[in-house]
Amino acid sequence: MEVKEMIGGYVIISASDINEATEIARTCPLLDHFQLEVRKLKAMN
Repeated sequence: MEVKEMIGGYVIISASDINEATEIARTCPLLDHFQLEVRKLKAMN
């Protein structure tokens, strides 16, 4: 395993749906250097 595969983190945003979240993610400056994934989080009650 390479070090680049071990480094990770999370950015949590508030969006009305997955499409809005994807559009917000496209503006992230990290996208120039890293692969980003947009995932829906399960709501915690």
